[in-house]
Amino acid sequence: LGQPFLLAEQQYQLAELYNNMKQYDQAIAVCKKAEAIMEENNFLNIRDEIYSILMEAYAGSKNFELAYAYSLKLREFADSTYHADIAEQLKKFESERKDNEIALLKSNNEIATTKLQRNQTAVAGFALLLLLLSILTFTIYRNRQEKIKNIKMLEELNRRLEEQKEEISGMNTLLQLKALRAQMN
Repeated sequence: LGQPFLLAEQQYQLAELYNNMKQYDQAIAVCKKAEAIMEENNFLNIRDEIYSILMEAYAGSKNFELAYAYSLKLREFADSTYHADIAEQLKKFESERKDNEIALLKSNNEIATTKLQRNQTAVAGFALLLLLLSILTFTIYRNRQEKIKNIKMLEELNRRLEEQKEEISGMNTLLQLKALRAQMN
């Protein structure tokens, strides 16, 4: 046939029908074939069905030792499946927990990176502000020094003008005196 799973499935379904018709010996014979196919191909998903049918068939045929043996096999398989399921669930839980941890760490890393970038921007802004304030302070200082220098130059010029004014005033007085003497003479 080339499809052992379908064959095993049909065999245990036929065995189940024999069980329902209380033809236990035929159910056992057919189900044993299904069990052999299952064992040969490691079809775990139908193992519990086969063990259950065999347990019922042996109990129905009053072979309680084999019925008990298959009930133990069924329980052992159920336990191993249960433990495998628990191990798989635990593995899945651990994997999800690790994925969540990774996502949390990525999120924290992104937050830290954003804060770092914001801090770097703030530091750069403060540095630029400090540079501008330094330039402004230097410009104000230079302008003040220039103003002081210009005030001193103006004071010097005013002093010279005052001296020249006094000199001119003295010369005017002298010229007026000379003009007055010339008129008197």
